[in-house]
Amino acid sequence: MAVAVRLHIVRSIRNFLAFAMTSLLVNSQAANSPAVMIEKVYSFTGLCDGSAAVALDHRHFAVADDETNVVRVYQLDGKTEPISFIDLTEHLDVDPEEPETDIEGAARIGNKIYWITSHGRNKNAKRRPSRHRLFATEIIAGAVPSLKPPRNFSKSFLEDLLKEKRFDSFPLKTAEKLAPKAEGGFNIEGLAAWNSTQLLVGLRNPVPEGKALLFEVTNPEAAMEGQKTVFGKAHQLDLDGFGVRDIFQVDDFYLILAGPTDGSSNFRIFRWDGKQGLKALSEKQIFEGYNPEAIFQFPGSGPEIFHVVSDDGTVKSGGKECKDLEDSEKRFRLLQVRIEH
Repeated sequence: MAVAVRLHIVRSIRNFLAFAMTSLLVNSQAANSPAVMIEKVYSFTGLCDGSAAVALDHRHFAVADDETNVVRVYQLDGKTEPISFIDLTEHLDVDPEEPETDIEGAARIGNKIYWITSHGRNKNAKRRPSRHRLFATEIIAGAVPSLKPPRNFSKSFLEDLLKEKRFDSFPLKTAEKLAPKAEGGFNIEGLAAWNSTQLLVGLRNPVPEGKALLFEVTNPEAAMEGQKTVFGKAHQLDLDGFGVRDIFQVDDFYLILAGPTDGSSNFRIFRWDGKQGLKALSEKQIFEGYNPEAIFQFPGSGPEIFHVVSDDGTVKSGGKECKDLEDSEKRFRLLQVRIEH
């Protein structure tokens, strides 16, 4: 009887230790698993320099190209070429000598997509008026959704920003005179919905005192009708010294795609609650070999599944950079990413 009891005790201890070791292993693996993981990579044709993107429904998305004024619509898990497009050149009153608008950010509010251009100078620090645009396109729903061209637009965002006395402590007036990727230059890249009807604009450059700048725009509709842009608060975020590459609103918080101001390859994803709460979710090696420019989410895809557009303009094929190829040969990559936020 005593022997049987001892054997039972020994087996119980052994089972308990095995369970404890398994739990420790599982918890250790969970603790060491990345919060951001690339699950799948898609390839699409027609453009290389994807710079802003928005989901139109559960499988279609629109992508802007910062080398042209064309927004293209694609289907996930469908054809690799665009299924429709809209050329915005004739709708944005561009300079015929320098027509490139350099679209860099997009944000969807309801059935409307807001787009913002870089508002930066060219690489030689020459002013480019065509790059000063804030506008919106409406989604035309259907089996294959499309976009309605903008009715109006704002040219005065940067001018109004520089006139805002509350922001005089930021080196914006100096930055505006420099090339976008120069140290302390000026370049807008991020756009997101803010308070349902407003916008949040994120700067890639400058990053004063190592902190990224984001500005609330409280009257985007009125601004596009020609009224002065009205700004809410300015936010300074410590993104490890990086600037904003894109912003995306998820319920009551934001995912920020951050990167260096000079165009080098080094990226992070942060979770921000819109106030003081800021948390890094990824390390740079997650995006090694890619150039993340835009982040969005398909409705119904699951709370942790997002898609990131890689700007592949400098990726070489046949000895040429992608941006120098014919349109039919151009490609960009779309990353399906799991983000535990």
